[in-house]
Amino acid sequence: MGHGGGKKVKNKLALFSLVIVLAGLFSIGITPFVPVAFIGVFLIGLGTTWIRVLLQSFQQMATDLNYHGRMASDRMIG
Repeated sequence: MGHGGGKKVKNKLALFSLVIVLAGLFSIGITPFVPVAFIGVFLIGLGTTWIRVLLQSFQQMATDLNYHGRMASDRMIG
């Protein structure tokens, strides 16, 4: 893998995460069946977890080491 390989994987993971969240929202919004709605809730949780992990890794790369704890606290408040 070259210099841009990791960036491509993160871009695809971010897009995949958004698609998972959208699929969950769609399944909750359209189904009259409770089990399908529960699957939608699971998909929303899974996708938002991946998005949070991506944002956290970006925040840690962009923040000085001395401020990691403070920035993590600010991110959790947000």
